[in-house]
Amino acid sequence: MRAACLIILFVFYTNIFQAQSFEKGTKVFYVGSAASSRYFDSNFFQDKTEEYYKSPIVSIGMDYCFTTIREVSNSRLGIGPYFSCWTAIHNYTDDKNNRWENRWTDFFAAVRLTHHLTYFVRKKLDMCSGIIIGARYKHYHYIEKESQGIPNDYRKQQFYPAIGITASMRYYFYKNIGVFGEFSLGYKTDMYLFGLAFKLQSSN
Repeated sequence: MRAACLIILFVFYTNIFQAQSFEKGTKVFYVGSAASSRYFDSNFFQDKTEEYYKSPIVSIGMDYCFTTIREVSNSRLGIGPYFSCWTAIHNYTDDKNNRWENRWTDFFAAVRLTHHLTYFVRKKLDMCSGIIIGARYKHYHYIEKESQGIPNDYRKQQFYPAIGITASMRYYFYKNIGVFGEFSLGYKTDMYLFGLAFKLQSSN
């Protein structure tokens, strides 16, 4: 009986605590759709809007486990790039009764450092926190459609620093393919992110 209990405990330990989804050398690639505060804000236009179109926010990224910290917190650290992008078209009339078309692209590029505590990392589940640092770039192209004088056509660029903290959860429903969700709190970062995750584990 005692031997049987030891075998059961060994199998449980091997499958739950040893077969973890984020070990040193693991690379997790993900693609999904995100959301920024500007993307949801439909009331920031001060001029009369005729038409407003926007694309979905597309995001890609990677999380690479580069080290473990067993002596201090028995956790894993990951690092990787993060990118997101969306575009929009805004047709409006200004206070001088001139008609404009404004096209812009919003691009966010960052580096994220993640902390994976062993207790929240399982064979199919991975929960982690993180810090994200980067920059947001916006490119505007204003085209005057109808005016009282000479039509204008000009461009404008804006850069913003971005920093925040993140909380993520990944669940691998089929081998190394899974779904994930992430929430972020910070300045000029994407508020949340959902999509698919693809894991490549080290052969070591």
